[in-house]
Amino acid sequence: ENVIQTLKDFETQLPSLLQLYGILIKSKPITIAKPPTKEEIEKTLVNASKEQWQLTVVVLNNTLDNVYDYVKQCGNQRYGLVTQCVSYQSLEKNIGKLDMCKK
Repeated sequence: ENVIQTLKDFETQLPSLLQLYGILIKSKPITIAKPPTKEEIEKTLVNASKEQWQLTVVVLNNTLDNVYDYVKQCGNQRYGLVTQCVSYQSLEKNIGKLDMCKK
């Protein structure tokens, strides 16, 4: 599906993009696709916390504001994770621009 391919492209390009700004990701990024329910969000963020992820990038696909709020509340405040939420629609529109950032 197009959504999964876009996420895989983002997963592949993100480490080199971040490296341009001095951020090194030591492990290979992981793509996990889940429905935006509180249970799935919490379960995924608990696992990320247990695995001591450096950064949790959450791609939100046409979700309501309360999903974003819950990711931030649960990830940042409850589990101490660094979370960055990204709109899938923005990612899809701009995925081709990530290649331009490579030196």
